[in-house]
Amino acid sequence: MDTLVLLVLLGLLTVVGAVVTTLLIVRRRRTDDVLPSTPHAEPGKADAPEHEARGARRGKRMARLRTYLRTLSRRQALVLALIVGLIIVSAGYLLMQDQFVSRADRFIVVVAPFDDGGDGTTGQSVATELVRVLQGAGQRAIVASVARRRPADPVEALAMAVDAEADLLIWGQVEAGSLLDQAALRPFLIYTPTGIYGPNAWDGYLSRFTLPRSYVLTTEAINGQAVLVPLVVALYDYAMGEPDRALNRLDQLQKDYAALENPLIYALRGNIFWARGLADAAASQYRQALALPGHEQALLANNLGAILFDGSNPEALAAYAEAVRRLDGRDLGELRFNLALLAFREQRPADALVELEQARNLLPDNAPLLLQLTTGYRETGQLQAANTALEEAERQMRRDTRLVPTPLRVMFNQRHEARLYEEQALLALARQLETRGQLIWELEIAPVQPVRSLRPVLADLQRAFEASEAESIQWRRHAVTEAAAFPGTGLLASAQAVGAERNRDRQRYYYALVHGEIERTTLSERPGFLAALFGTGAPRSTGLAVLDELDQRNLNIPAVVNALGRMYRLQGQRERAGERYDQAIQLAPQQPEGYFGQGMVAFERGEEGDATRFFNEALARNSTFFPSHVALARIAEAQGDWATALTHYAALQELRPGSLTTISYARLLRLSGPDGWAKAEAQLLGLSTTNALAAIELARLYNDAGHPERARDIYRDALRLERSNSTAAFELGETLMRLGDYEGAERALRDALRFDSTNLDARLVLADLYHGPLNDPARADREYEAILEQGLRDPAALERIGDAFMAHGTYDQAITAYRETLAAQPGVAQVHFKLGEAYAARGRLEAAIGEQERVLELTAGSPELTLVDLRVQAMIALGDLHRRSNNLSLASEFYTQATRLAPNRVNAQLGLGLIAVAQDNWGFAQSYFEAAAALPDGPTSAHAQFWVGESLLRRGDFYGAAERYNRALALDPGFAEAYLGLAQTRHAQGESNLALEIVNQGLAQRPTYAEALLFKGKLLQEQQRHKEAMNAYNQSIAANSTIAETFYWRGVLALQQNDEEQAMSDLNRAIQLEANFPDAAYWLGRAYYAQGRYADAANAFDQALTYRPDFVEAMFYRGLVAEAMGNTAEAIRAYRTVIQLDASSDFAARARVQLDRLT
Repeated sequence: MDTLVLLVLLGLLTVVGAVVTTLLIVRRRRTDDVLPSTPHAEPGKADAPEHEARGARRGKRMARLRTYLRTLSRRQALVLALIVGLIIVSAGYLLMQDQFVSRADRFIVVVAPFDDGGDGTTGQSVATELVRVLQGAGQRAIVASVARRRPADPVEALAMAVDAEADLLIWGQVEAGSLLDQAALRPFLIYTPTGIYGPNAWDGYLSRFTLPRSYVLTTEAINGQAVLVPLVVALYDYAMGEPDRALNRLDQLQKDYAALENPLIYALRGNIFWARGLADAAASQYRQALALPGHEQALLANNLGAILFDGSNPEALAAYAEAVRRLDGRDLGELRFNLALLAFREQRPADALVELEQARNLLPDNAPLLLQLTTGYRETGQLQAANTALEEAERQMRRDTRLVPTPLRVMFNQRHEARLYEEQALLALARQLETRGQLIWELEIAPVQPVRSLRPVLADLQRAFEASEAESIQWRRHAVTEAAAFPGTGLLASAQAVGAERNRDRQRYYYALVHGEIERTTLSERPGFLAALFGTGAPRSTGLAVLDELDQRNLNIPAVVNALGRMYRLQGQRERAGERYDQAIQLAPQQPEGYFGQGMVAFERGEEGDATRFFNEALARNSTFFPSHVALARIAEAQGDWATALTHYAALQELRPGSLTTISYARLLRLSGPDGWAKAEAQLLGLSTTNALAAIELARLYNDAGHPERARDIYRDALRLERSNSTAAFELGETLMRLGDYEGAERALRDALRFDSTNLDARLVLADLYHGPLNDPARADREYEAILEQGLRDPAALERIGDAFMAHGTYDQAITAYRETLAAQPGVAQVHFKLGEAYAARGRLEAAIGEQERVLELTAGSPELTLVDLRVQAMIALGDLHRRSNNLSLASEFYTQATRLAPNRVNAQLGLGLIAVAQDNWGFAQSYFEAAAALPDGPTSAHAQFWVGESLLRRGDFYGAAERYNRALALDPGFAEAYLGLAQTRHAQGESNLALEIVNQGLAQRPTYAEALLFKGKLLQEQQRHKEAMNAYNQSIAANSTIAETFYWRGVLALQQNDEEQAMSDLNRAIQLEANFPDAAYWLGRAYYAQGRYADAANAFDQALTYRPDFVEAMFYRGLVAEAMGNTAEAIRAYRTVIQLDASSDFAARARVQLDRLT
């Protein structure tokens, strides 16, 4: 029984005991008041004086206790008993507090005594030794113990593992007389992860993947210490959320022991590859696992199917069929879940729901399962059941957190939060539209929705994609932290970040669709007068912009292509819409949406024959595609063919019954003429008492029938049903105008705009009302002005906007703002300087040089101090830019000019030295230093000897360098720089401890020597003495804050300690101090990318690649950033370059996956 439960029971028993004790005390006190006390004499014991004395003492103590208790009131006795109970519970807690450390936070390993074929001595000894070695393996959370007995078979072994709540049970056979570190062990494994489990945090793992429990590790005898210990540590890493380290250990294990072929190892490798996004590699691992003999191979076949499904590989069906065959009539919840996902992909939501309900009967509840159930219920029109499932998912989310390691819980929770918001939004939209199918199907037939009712849906979808973006950022941060601490790791976290971005893109797709619905009812996008005057043009559709971005990032996704076609169509861009629909048909010729879209384009062109053909093509692809029935009904309606129109509505009643279908049918009857009005009224009367849309349609019917008074009353009923319905208020205003109630009409139209400020029709009618019957031209003009000039931007604020963009690191937007500022107000030197800085930050060096040269032109000859200072800043900036461009002569000229204007800014000699150091031209430097040493005073100059030593060290002549440093120290024993040079030389020769001693000697001479403190920090960091290293770096920066390398190493150390803000600050400073610093730029890019600051990341990676074009890691992440920024072509070029640079690397494998997705 759980220890916490035991303590709760103990507490309850204590309370009960307190009450009983109180009653007994009170009762005894009353009895003592009546009965005389009886002496405690025992006959026959008089000859035992010592024993009697002890008894007498105990009796006196008890008597005093009883006397005290008799003096207590009932309340005092109860309080005393409760205090004693609390002391007991507290003592129990203190004694067993270790048990309160969650079982889930440990990796429990049980080792059963091995079968040695004899008396069991060897088996017990080897098991005990294995436990001892595991406990000393350096992993605090591995808890190993020896079982009391040896299992007879796998069934008994599994039972033992379950009873012990073990993650792993090791049992098997050993040769008599052997030791753990001899090749004499044939172990079996029972793998039953029961605590926290890292894979549970991976997107798509829970409810879809499961592993066999019993394994024969190898058929050959193995060295238990050499094989089992690293295997257990790998399993521990895997469970604790460090899969890349686990994979490295498994790879090394298989490399060291080629005969170690086991389904578990292949399955774990397959899972890691899958989570990294490498579906083909993962499938290969699983195929190897299935080729080996083993238990429960149906589970492996199911996992293979899931991997192939995620990789869009049609062989997934065969894998699922193989899983069914191997199950031999048994059921598997994970397979049911996977088959549900297949049904969803094939647009069979009813079949998917059946599978999900079966899965729920077989699996423990978890949030992904409940959220998918919500989708199934929603897409089959069971909205109440969907709501119930969503509420259960929200409660389950809080419980599921315990399933994953602590470092991954933030991402795990953010993913579920995003899915919750997504489903919440789609369910709200489903209620509003009474949807029963896919969202884009429903939107094709939905009436224009009030903007106010769509805002909460849009807000939830925004929260959803923001949560997914936050999850992606957290994964990237995790990847950076892992990679900084353990080279070769962080790959899986990076892939999970990409997965979070795919979820984000799906949520943004829905966001774009809903935004498109809002745009249907708002002002058509066109420039206002002043906007056109200043050349800013019309603001672009947000929905279209989002879809365009998604399309650029993820090419050839049919849903996005269809949505783009629809958006262009709604904006009247039929040619572009037709192109997109053609593309959709080519991508998915068996799906109906592309044909329907082409039909709508043809219909809007007046080509009803082509439209009818396309709509029927869509129905031929999917007979349940109800938008085609609606469109065909409309064509029949336009042709006056009411019988055909009503036939299509009869089909709609079967495909998607509901109030919207009834209202649409009534509308058709209304438009068909007076003969249909009575039937339309019959359809609407009952529904209009509870449904505002039905009431609005009934009011329209009465208006058409010439009964505006009845229409007015019904519109008011509609507003009672839905107080903020802008459409009802607007049409009520029109009806009141018809009745001559102009003041009432004004109030109603104002209400319509209050309910929805973007209701263009209401604003136009209100303007006409002011212009006409109310005779208020000024107010009419204000309404027209509001229509014409929505979205106007004040050009005077552009420079401030640019400054804000610069402060936020969004350099492209800053460039645009500054350029527009200069277009409105040319010749402002300060703005040119800022524009140059923005170009430089973006890596556009030539453009930056042009802007700074323009500053020099504008400030030439000016005596104004601010302009002189600005001129100096421009010269320094030009020196920096030309140095970054490797133009040393121009850099030298500009540094020199700056020095002439401001002598205290730069020293000419120092400038040349900095240029030489920046170019790493140690050959020239050595010539310079040797010439100095050859001067008359050279042999006695410690500094000359030192610099010769520096040049020799940089060129790899360690013995010569050491000789020169020793000469310098002989000349000047307090020469701290020489100590540092000598320490660096010893380190280069592999003597790190001696190097640390020497650098400490130098620091004893000069405790604030920044470079020596930097080198000391590097030595300490190399020895994993991180706290001391950080202290050394801090001291170095405190002494001299202009050394780029110090900031770089402190930044890397901060990344290892998950302090991204400190890391970015340090790495930025390092690059500012030394532009030619590709490693600093790379890690800065990784940090920016982890936070979703893509423009900054791109600039950093570009800078890294400028100075190291073969930097594979930087090139790969440059591709990821290009993808994130929607620049697909640039991403493709980057990934291809990665493969060319190092085709066998992990980054090349990742690049191939990205290319497969993008091309």
